[in-house]
Amino acid sequence: FNGKDKKHCDNVLDYLIKEICNCYQLPMPNTFTESDMTFSQAFVNILHSIPDNKPLLIVIDGINQILGEEDPQLLNWLPWVLPRHIHLLLTSTPENTIIKSLKKRKYRLVKLYPMQKDDLHLFIEQYLLQHGKHLSHSHLTHILNQKKFQNTLVVKTLLDELIAFGQFDQLNEQINRYICANNIEEFFQQVLLRIENDFQDLPIKRILASIVFSKNGMSEIELQGIFSEIQPLCWSQFYSSISNNIITQNGRIIFSHQMFSEAASRRYRNIEKEIRGSIVDFFTKRESPRAYDELAHQYYSLGQLYDLYLMLKKIDVFEHFYTTDERLLYSYWNTMKHDDLLINMSEYGKEKYRGFCCFQEIIPTSIDQARIFYHLGLFYEKYFEYDISYFGPPIYFDRIALDFFDRAVRTMLFLGYENHPDTARFQISLGLKYMHIREYDLASLYTQRGFDILGKCAENETNLDLARFYSMFGRALMEKENLKKKSDSYHTEPYDITSAMKYYEMAYELYKNLYGEDHPIIAQALCLIGAAHVNVKSFDRALDYVGMAIEIQEKYLSDKDIDLAKSYELLGRVYLSISNHLEEKNIIQKMILEDIYV
Repeated sequence: FNGKDKKHCDNVLDYLIKEICNCYQLPMPNTFTESDMTFSQAFVNILHSIPDNKPLLIVIDGINQILGEEDPQLLNWLPWVLPRHIHLLLTSTPENTIIKSLKKRKYRLVKLYPMQKDDLHLFIEQYLLQHGKHLSHSHLTHILNQKKFQNTLVVKTLLDELIAFGQFDQLNEQINRYICANNIEEFFQQVLLRIENDFQDLPIKRILASIVFSKNGMSEIELQGIFSEIQPLCWSQFYSSISNNIITQNGRIIFSHQMFSEAASRRYRNIEKEIRGSIVDFFTKRESPRAYDELAHQYYSLGQLYDLYLMLKKIDVFEHFYTTDERLLYSYWNTMKHDDLLINMSEYGKEKYRGFCCFQEIIPTSIDQARIFYHLGLFYEKYFEYDISYFGPPIYFDRIALDFFDRAVRTMLFLGYENHPDTARFQISLGLKYMHIREYDLASLYTQRGFDILGKCAENETNLDLARFYSMFGRALMEKENLKKKSDSYHTEPYDITSAMKYYEMAYELYKNLYGEDHPIIAQALCLIGAAHVNVKSFDRALDYVGMAIEIQEKYLSDKDIDLAKSYELLGRVYLSISNHLEEKNIIQKMILEDIYV
């Protein structure tokens, strides 16, 4: 992971899924466009789809730089159990949490130590020898005595700089210039200065600034479009000269490591606003996912939030961000929502805090648009449900999500996709939303229709969806009973967990068929069943199920894992319920005895 931006674990998994599907000619899972399956679940499914006779090695360099929704260093976003022919090679700085997580998984750990002087000496001589170069003993000693050159990346960069330097009579002065840098950042500032001096025929500062201030790098064509004065010959020479400090990802040039990127970011800070404006001008009239990414990043960085708002209101832009990085989408929206300048703008004020309600004016006419409306419903359900600062109770957002789900369902039915798996997912989500607002008859109608359709599909992916939906519906039924328990109807209608338990057990059976009995996802299913038994005071069975869950989780999860913590909390709740139940029984028994003997 290079450059200034760390990667979110979902972005990493998305990349790995696409690469694996391409390498093994596997169909892409319906991860982002046809279901709300998580990236982790999709990744597990893909790994299990790889034939046994085609082994795979996955290398992730710099896993400590990955971001996540909770604590990514717990590594919960990676599979707990891998097929025998799949192997992982990870590198990391020695963060304590990561090491503990790896030990918990029984991974083999190999500690890499900094090079000792003798090893570094040998490395320098051999590296230079490959290019027909060598340094005098005094120069070597001078380099080896500098603490900053204990970093292998820094010393390699120094050697690349010296190899490219063609004036032998000034070599000593050049070496001193790099050695005299007070720290690693100043060293890379000297590298940037050398590049600027070597290519004065190019707008070199603006080119380097465009790379560092872009979202994820710039392509050669984009840079030539922004800076029309770039001549092909000069560009070729520049590209060759800087090749050791850049890499190309997805056709775009980025700096090859964070230290170089940070040095460039500080060096060109004074022209940052100008450069970001030039990037905006170049992409403004382009309609493509690449343009959406770059424009949103630049609008956000420049504080042009109203321009960002207008762009996100386009339905294609919403879908792009939802399917590539929904957290970033909400981050953009949440920043705009709390911006005082926007609140006071009259044009924005007419629609402030309405989110994507403007899409309610659209009637979807295709399966692709139906999926977008489904994603809109999921987005409101996940991110807006408890945002009641300006709208009062959460029911407002429930109704918006419900409307999007309903439009998605009606579109699918109108187009004749009655038995399509997407129609099933849309109907179940609609039913669950009806459960949430306590319209139980409609909830049962839609969820059962969806379950019937998904149940006819034999694919692993739909079975996984079905298992998750069974669990969600079971929890909704439990919530219904818990609400009843708090109401007057509790005295006329008995508390009943049989319906919820039925769905919990069906989910458990599906998960067991997909993952076996020894997998953390099985533990979650066992906890749901255990919690249901607590509610009807079946404590022995509750202890059995929660105990089995914790036994699985302790095998695979870190001590700080939130799922393990929840299981421990549930176990404590079971014991507390047992204690309260015994105390209640003693009080009742005492009252009966007092009544008999009084």
